[in-house]
Amino acid sequence: MSPHDPELWAGFEEMTAEDIAGPVWDEPVPLNPRGKLPAFPVDALPDWLAAMTAGVAEETQTPVDLAGCLALAVVGTAAGGRLTVSVRGQWSEPVNLYTAVALPPGNRKSAVFGLMTKPLLAAEKALIELTAT
Repeated sequence: MSPHDPELWAGFEEMTAEDIAGPVWDEPVPLNPRGKLPAFPVDALPDWLAAMTAGVAEETQTPVDLAGCLALAVVGTAAGGRLTVSVRGQWSEPVNLYTAVALPPGNRKSAVFGLMTKPLLAAEKALIELTAT
């Protein structure tokens, strides 16, 4: 059947906007309603990282969770591939950390990301320069 065939389009001229939009659905019911999540445990971080995390969150006026998750990601990147956990016998697994931060646009994610990754990038640059000679 060709797209220009009148039979293909039969009945569309009688349709109303309501027919095209379809029925309006009820608001979905959450499967697992949760209460308020606990605050990010900044005090569980080493003192130097806790201070940086709290300082970046305050300076950028962003949730401490954002800086905290990025702090974990940066430390995980720096330590990546250096630690393994022995599960049992000869079975061992690398200790990896994958994080994802999500906030609506305009919440200063890029600013926090830049501040939290700056020391890692500086260390990487210094190591590259050191090994280049």
